[in-house]
Amino acid sequence: MLDNLPVTRREAARRRNRQRIQKIVIRVALYVVSAVLVVGVGLAGYGAYIAAQFDASVNVVDEPFVAPTLRPEPTDFGALNLLLMGTDTRGSLGTNLDATGSRSDTILFLHIAGDRKSVQVISIPRDSWVPIDGYGTGKINWALSYGGVKLAVSTIEDLLDAQVDHVALIDFTGVKTATTVIGGVPVDNPVSFDVFDGRLEHFKKGPLVLEGDRALMFVRERHAFSEGDVSRIQNQQRFIKGFIEKVLSIDVLANPNKLAKLSRSIGRSMLVDKGLNSGFIVTLGAQLAGISSDSVKFFTLPFTGAGMVGNQFVVHVDKPNLRQLRKNLRNDTLSTYSQPPLPPTSDWP
Repeated sequence: MLDNLPVTRREAARRRNRQRIQKIVIRVALYVVSAVLVVGVGLAGYGAYIAAQFDASVNVVDEPFVAPTLRPEPTDFGALNLLLMGTDTRGSLGTNLDATGSRSDTILFLHIAGDRKSVQVISIPRDSWVPIDGYGTGKINWALSYGGVKLAVSTIEDLLDAQVDHVALIDFTGVKTATTVIGGVPVDNPVSFDVFDGRLEHFKKGPLVLEGDRALMFVRERHAFSEGDVSRIQNQQRFIKGFIEKVLSIDVLANPNKLAKLSRSIGRSMLVDKGLNSGFIVTLGAQLAGISSDSVKFFTLPFTGAGMVGNQFVVHVDKPNLRQLRKNLRNDTLSTYSQPPLPPTSDWP
């Protein structure tokens, strides 16, 4: 099969495989953590035990936030904002608690409504061109490299004009195990496509069950689509939703061994603030006990297009629509926000 592929495609695929496999595993870790936090692992009577498995495995950073006077004003609605970032650190979060020198390849901002009846997940493109305090303007994923967790958090808080309550960084360790523990992730694939990643893999249109390597290939691919990274982000969001549905299924929730193994594998690959612990997870799980996957809304930070700034390929933030998003965040009405159509990004590198 390999010999039948055009040379340019074969060589490009090999390069992509070497350079991007680590980053894609990070993405899957990020989606797994998003889903676990949304559904709450404290839903059953053994929730404290399950959460403790996470607590014992995870790495902790003491202070990821800048001084209160430098942060956006808090709101009074009781909403929670969680920032989840995937880094390009190869398994060293346990010793590099600031993650300085790493870049946040994937960024998800979770808003949990004050009434705990809905959750909104904002995907922030890694190349978004934004102000970074002390460094002028740059890609949003540079902030982590420049100043560690604290600068990354403050940059995103400034962008969205909203305080982050808890933050988590994820590397790739244990992710493939996590996707397999639950027996695969159901996804309704809207269009068939092929991926070459050491082998040619076909993803048919319609219902799929994804785990392990196939899950990584599904969420990472953008070159197979005319809309490039927009399609990839949408597939990533479908994956999160499928994971939530699977974790909510009786064969997972009723199996404490599966949940404990899932919590351990996720915890080992994470760096969190000290408040993101077993007590928080159990409490949040109880608060979200009545939520369904239909109550989780996914969208992407609005942008007007992509292009070059000097020698850097960047994404230009849609400032008018960003102002509306900020307003909804501050008023805890993000569930009513209507995302504008996103431009195609097929020319993204």
